[in-house]
Amino acid sequence: MPKNVPIERHASELYTHTLFLEVQKEIYRGMTFCYIASKTPELDGVKIYTIVHTNRQYKDINEFEVSFDTRDRSVSCSCMGYTRLGYLCRHAFCVYRYNQVDEIPVQYQPGRWKRDILPRRVFSMSNRYSADTDAESKLGTVFFREFPTEPACNKTSAVISELLKQPEDMEVSINPPQGIQNKGCGTNHRLIGPGKKAVVNSAKTTRLCGKCKKYFNDLDSRNCEKVRAAKEAAAAATKAAKAGNVVVPKDSCHVGVVDLSNGDTSVGPSSRICTRATRRSTRRSTLRSSDPLEE
Repeated sequence: MPKNVPIERHASELYTHTLFLEVQKEIYRGMTFCYIASKTPELDGVKIYTIVHTNRQYKDINEFEVSFDTRDRSVSCSCMGYTRLGYLCRHAFCVYRYNQVDEIPVQYQPGRWKRDILPRRVFSMSNRYSADTDAESKLGTVFFREFPTEPACNKTSAVISELLKQPEDMEVSINPPQGIQNKGCGTNHRLIGPGKKAVVNSAKTTRLCGKCKKYFNDLDSRNCEKVRAAKEAAAAATKAAKAGNVVVPKDSCHVGVVDLSNGDTSVGPSSRICTRATRRSTRRSTLRSSDPLEE
């Protein structure tokens, strides 16, 4: 209790430890984030206060009315905190601090929150684990049996059993499936699409072709003529497709070329010099530009 407020000390002696922590927060917030904006004159022993509620930046966010009866020290707040939670709110503690009330009134001390609702000897280890026939020990035994710490209906197994409509003690045997193979080749690498391949190839360092004396990243002096012929064929096919007809040039390696004018499909001649690398470079060139030689 760093503040050492008298009403806080009384709450620590009155409530259980769990509830005292909640009441302690309300006491501190009533001292820090609440202040009295206005009050009315006393009428028949009742005073009405307007409590302003602020946030952590000390900006006003709301207002509440608290009526305080000087005869029995009872309070009534418009936030209805005591009705909802069972203990006084920060606005009531702000009014109590202003009127120098050092103890929580009796009407706000419900028996279920008090720490002396059961005798202390009921919670002792000897009474819990020994055969004590005392009346108080029997009372503690009945209390813990009727109000367990964890109800059986809240257990995970009970909830699953309720959802599946099956008993908890049902025996289930699970076997691995037969004939199932994992997808892929086991390299733990995803497949790379043509767009990603084009980006990777564009980042590669170009090399000088010894035959045409130009820089490329997909040909050299060994396959210069082959790749250049494939690129020219791809360029011609692209221009013909734009014009409306697809003309298949000789010595090309394109397969499944479509004639857009009459809807027919013709298969171009194949060649031994058309390798897989040549076909890949041709597709990349077609995707990059309609005229790959100018690129």
